[in-house]
Amino acid sequence: MDFPTPTTKPQIRAFLGLAGYYAHYVKKFSLNAAPLAIILKSKVKKERVNWTEECNLSFPELKNRLTQMPVVYAPVYNREFIVQTDASGS
Repeated sequence: MDFPTPTTKPQIRAFLGLAGYYAHYVKKFSLNAAPLAIILKSKVKKERVNWTEECNLSFPELKNRLTQMPVVYAPVYNREFIVQTDASGS
């Protein structure tokens, strides 16, 4: 929650990189991250960015969702559960 508000593109990219690692576990991650991702598409290089009202809403919302109780938890072995894996044969 103490992550500072980014003011440059590299800082936004760093935050989205950190948050993106957990994107699969955050409900509606891409919708909340969209205003920040749009800033990265602008033509301004590394200077200060145009921080919009949508960014003021999405940045704390993403931080809040990242710090809530995780969706992933250890399986209960006496109950049935589904294991999903990658495409490997083992």
